[in-house]
Amino acid sequence: MSILMISLGGALGASSRFLVSSFFNNYSILSFTLGTLVVNIIGCFFIGFYISEVSEVITENIKNFLIIGFLGSFTTFSAFTKESLELYQTFGIINSFLFILLTVLLCLSATYLGYKIS
Repeated sequence: MSILMISLGGALGASSRFLVSSFFNNYSILSFTLGTLVVNIIGCFFIGFYISEVSEVITENIKNFLIIGFLGSFTTFSAFTKESLELYQTFGIINSFLFILLTVLLCLSATYLGYKIS
């Protein structure tokens, strides 16, 4: 049952990541990929929320679905590193560094905020 829940969550998370990321990238006026940044902030917030006391009141299957499956595939470090490299190659070190800095600071803050809110 665990594998099924993780797989189902993963499929929905990856699809959601694509849709949310594409939406923000299509409407961004910035010189970096806003979609990955937004997806990572949202995902980090909810991971923080669910790893707090909330995780004690939800079933193992729901944890597998939400945390490992959905949020694990919704936020991806591989997309972050790929886009950081592409920014460096296209726009230079400053834009790449800004994207990396914003991603790390805002995602850590979102995780902490999600944890504290729950």
